[in-house]
Amino acid sequence: MERRLRIFPTPDALRVGSGLAVMGAMEDAVRTRGAAYVALAGGGTPAGTYGWLADRVTFPWPSAHLFFGDERCVPRDSSESNQRMLRSMLLEKLPSAGPNVYPVDTALPPEEAAARYEAVVRDVVPAGAGGVPVFDLVLLGLGADGHTASLFPATAAVAERTRLVAAGAAPVEPSRRVTMTLPLINAARKVMFLVSGEGKAAAVRSVIEGPPGDYPAQLVAPAGGAHWYLDAAAASLLQERNRP
Repeated sequence: MERRLRIFPTPDALRVGSGLAVMGAMEDAVRTRGAAYVALAGGGTPAGTYGWLADRVTFPWPSAHLFFGDERCVPRDSSESNQRMLRSMLLEKLPSAGPNVYPVDTALPPEEAAARYEAVVRDVVPAGAGGVPVFDLVLLGLGADGHTASLFPATAAVAERTRLVAAGAAPVEPSRRVTMTLPLINAARKVMFLVSGEGKAAAVRSVIEGPPGDYPAQLVAPAGGAHWYLDAAAASLLQERNRP
């Protein structure tokens, strides 16, 4: 799998650099296809990127369609909710005419919530030649165990090749999740990993330099390759030959 790495000296520089890349992808989608379809990641690093995007009030936000790459099955106002994080970091700071947002119904059992969310994705996001909806951009994080979205090692969701959204199982609480699967993620026009902090350095090294197939994040293989946006701490264990 082709990987394209950009390494920034500080978390703040990563926030700006990733924000510019996300905005560029969205602007290109609106300019060429009339709308931008984006799947968002949870976590502290993407939250910083969303905070940067909140200042871009001149962007035609009603042309943006925002989905969640994964969600924890918790109440929408829980501190664990990706929906709540997006509201506080982005949506509440935008003008009244904001983006179209498609939350996961976390009041449902995970299997039912996943099935309904897949139906929403299929209904809203234009499909490609193979019938799979094609997001303009998918944002992903990375866990210390090599998971991404809620695709955890040795779980059924990682092996799913038919459903586009599935129930996920995390080894930590809240364990009940809903997650986009690899067929949907890999159909995207662009996929970006956003990773920061020394605590993620070992996982970054294992995913990028380790034997293929050992970690769920290694299975992210879109046609255009995966784009990695890292701060210096997250990239600190990479060999020099793998640095840009």
